[in-house]
Amino acid sequence: AGSAVVTGTCTQCTAGKFAVAGSTVCTNCAVNTFSAAGSSVCTNCDGGSTSAAGSTVCTVCAAGSAVQTGSCTQCTAGKFAVAGSTTCTSCSANSFAAAGASVCTNCAAGATAPAGSTASTDCTACSAGNSLVGGVCSQCAAGKFSLAGSTTCTTCAVNTYADAGSSVCTNCDAGSTSPAGSSSTNDCTVCAAGSAVQSGSCTQCTAGKFAVAGSTVCTSCSAGSFAVAGSSTCGQCGVCCGWFYYLNSYAGAGASVCTNCAAGATAPAGSTASGSCTVCPAGSAVQTGTCTQCTAGTFSLAGSSTCGNCAANTFSAAGASTCGACAAGSTSAAGSSDCTVCPAGSAVVTGTCSSCAAGKFAVAGSTVCTNCAVNTFSAAGSSVCTNCDGGSTSAAGSTVCTVCAAGSAVQTGSCTQCTAGKFAVAGSTTCTSCSANSYAAAGASVCTNCAAGATAPAGSTASTDCTACSAGNSLVGGVCSQCAAGKFSLAGSTTCTTCAVNTYADAGSSVCTNC
Repeated sequence: AGSAVVTGTCTQCTAGKFAVAGSTVCTNCAVNTFSAAGSSVCTNCDGGSTSAAGSTVCTVCAAGSAVQTGSCTQCTAGKFAVAGSTTCTSCSANSFAAAGASVCTNCAAGATAPAGSTASTDCTACSAGNSLVGGVCSQCAAGKFSLAGSTTCTTCAVNTYADAGSSVCTNCDAGSTSPAGSSSTNDCTVCAAGSAVQSGSCTQCTAGKFAVAGSTVCTSCSAGSFAVAGSSTCGQCGVCCGWFYYLNSYAGAGASVCTNCAAGATAPAGSTASGSCTVCPAGSAVQTGTCTQCTAGTFSLAGSSTCGNCAANTFSAAGASTCGACAAGSTSAAGSSDCTVCPAGSAVVTGTCSSCAAGKFAVAGSTVCTNCAVNTFSAAGSSVCTNCDGGSTSAAGSTVCTVCAAGSAVQTGSCTQCTAGKFAVAGSTTCTSCSANSYAAAGASVCTNCAAGATAPAGSTASTDCTACSAGNSLVGGVCSQCAAGKFSLAGSTTCTTCAVNTYADAGSSVCTNC
């Protein structure tokens, strides 16, 4: 393969031809295929490339053309192709191309054209009141405007407005303002009386000037009249004091302002001099323009402009010039008309009724909480202390009582150790003497019995106090008693033993005698 018989010998095919095995001739490659020398087949050209029959290489279609019916063909107007294209692509909306174009040209800003446009004459500018949004001419929203061919809608400036689709913004009426982006005449607000349009906004008139609603300027007051800032009219000083704002003031003829009386003084309407001002007496103050009595819980000195609240732990009746201190053991909040006695179980601490701590008590009206006495106790907030149970004690100011330990008892108000010869169980009020035939050391909780057959007097303090019964006696009912005739006992016996047969014994015998 790749060769054929030529003048009697197998000869390699030249480039642009091919031959299968056993061929007698080499055949030219077909249109849009190519081969190298010695090829057995021809290779198809890549997309966007062409070749003539018998070609050794393929040629890429130039920009502005594409492979059509097997050859590179120029793109028609309204389409474009880059080099090596297999098809010509239509221009997108808002662009155009002449025949043979490699790219589409965008329309001028603010202009549109349908897809596949062929010339700039196909581009149409957006009309006034519209702008190009997402490639489409869209109407401007209310509060905005645009000129023909605009790419964006512009927000209306302050004190203007525009309906939807407007090419210009309309000015608000004189004496009216509106925020930027206003959409209708309803957004224009007339400046209120006492203000006027200045630097584009409603601005309050300064003192000495006035303006009615909807004014474009503030007008100065004429001589002999006056105005405070933000006034809608000028007031005549001759009648100024009839106005609430000028209560308790006076003015001479031709004054430009009214002069207020001193704080805490009043004057009738139409006053002409400072001598018309009268100081309010103690226990009253200027309220709504007149001297008014202070309410209970407040006070004032002469010439006061306000009544002050009484401080905590003081009080006053109506019309007071001073506040009185609460009695000991009583408190009040600021501004009080009377005082409250602290309830039992509490006392005045840093100006307030505070509950007594555990271990203390107080009766109603106390100024301090008192410690509970020795051998009493209390819980928090107690009005009295409770006595400890018998056999218990406590220190002064205790919250609980402590039971006396075994071997001690309450004596003279405290747990005291029992002396030798006495005992006490836990919680005892007294130490008890040991009974006969027993003994106890100091601090004992029980008495110890003497050994069998021994006795000791009541209140014995040690085992050495125990004495064994002598021979011929025995312990009966806790006492050494003589053995009866016919019986005997050894020393320290607890019982007398009967003599055996053929023996006898006199009373008090230590042995039996044989017959």
